[in-house]
Amino acid sequence: MPSPKPKPKALRLVDGSAKKHPERVNHAEPEPRAGVGDPPESMSARARELWCEVSESVWWLSDSDRKAFERYCTAEADSEWFYTQCEVEGWWVEGSRGTLVRHPASYLYKEACDRADKLATEFGMTPSSRTRVKAPSKPSGNDPLANRPGG
Repeated sequence: MPSPKPKPKALRLVDGSAKKHPERVNHAEPEPRAGVGDPPESMSARARELWCEVSESVWWLSDSDRKAFERYCTAEADSEWFYTQCEVEGWWVEGSRGTLVRHPASYLYKEACDRADKLATEFGMTPSSRTRVKAPSKPSGNDPLANRPGG
């Protein structure tokens, strides 16, 4: 059975294990910059819109979360597109043998939803996973560093 994932330094400081076992704290752990910044240009227009909408409500994410957050936004945009396809063309379509079968996009819709849900849980974006988030205080609107590029 694999061992549990190591706790990051910030979590060890919060939960008190750093005092109990200081030898387990990685003092050379890199500290990422706050915020995920602007969406990558390579994303679809809808995924970029989702990035801008959602990134405001998950302000605790950092620049090291960018790739996973990109996958989350892409999965959400994909699920919306596949859902629309099924709504427009019907959830059941005629198959090659003349029988009704599920629309192929319905399978892709479910897969995209599963990807998005898994990543949402990782980011603390579901009610139960949010209880495990130990986020810093939300930056106030008066903070001059809050609007810096990448922050």
